[in-house]
Amino acid sequence: MSIKVMKKYLIGMLAGVLSLTLFPNYIKADTDKDAIILYTNDIHCAIDNYSELAAYAAQLEADGQEVLIVDAGDHIQGEAIGTLTEGEALVDIMNTVGYDYAIPGNHEFDYGMDKFLAIKGDLSDYTYLSSNFIDLRTGAGVLKAYDIVEINGEKIAFVGVSTPETLTSTTVSYFQDEEGNFIYDFSQANFYAVVQSAVDAARADGAQRVIVLGHLGVTGTTAGWKSTDLIANTTGIDVVLDGHSEEVIHSDVYKNKNGEDVLL
Repeated sequence: MSIKVMKKYLIGMLAGVLSLTLFPNYIKADTDKDAIILYTNDIHCAIDNYSELAAYAAQLEADGQEVLIVDAGDHIQGEAIGTLTEGEALVDIMNTVGYDYAIPGNHEFDYGMDKFLAIKGDLSDYTYLSSNFIDLRTGAGVLKAYDIVEINGEKIAFVGVSTPETLTSTTVSYFQDEEGNFIYDFSQANFYAVVQSAVDAARADGAQRVIVLGHLGVTGTTAGWKSTDLIANTTGIDVVLDGHSEEVIHSDVYKNKNGEDVLL
């Protein structure tokens, strides 16, 4: 089996598959079918072409492929429809399209923590993931760090990673209590270790491949928290699907901590 990872751009009136990448074929399953992952990132309320995404996914499934749809953050903020509904209209659309997973980008918090927690808890049919979004009062993750799905006989883990820049790129008080003490963070001090722990846990749970669904970016983002930095300082990740810096990356390959190839 091969797993194909495709990016669907939904900006303005143009929608299409602009890149098609073959997942590194480390494991063979006893099937000739493909598993296809459609992913979006940094949509910022651009709603014109979600119907094309849904139709494309349906067509692939009708052709016998197994399809997952995921989003790498910054989907509910950016246009009036997001502001007027505090992101709920976009969540409704994503539910209708049939997204499986999403991660919170920095702008998922622009309507306040209570609204985000309501979205992830009650409003979204898809699952929000983040391995490094921590409630400091309990020391526990606010969201699931990872989830494992079986596709064509293989167990694939999605590990969520949110940018630590979130604390400085939205309203900081959303992450504080009434006295101004931080009650949430994004593992700024131990970023690599926290993500590595999630990857290791996913592998221990039987994941045969690990995909990081990240909102980290490369160009113009903070050194040490870039997706390329994460790859260089971890092991066990096969692919990183990234967002945040809103640049086109055509299937670049980077070395991990052990010198192994990771697809970005």
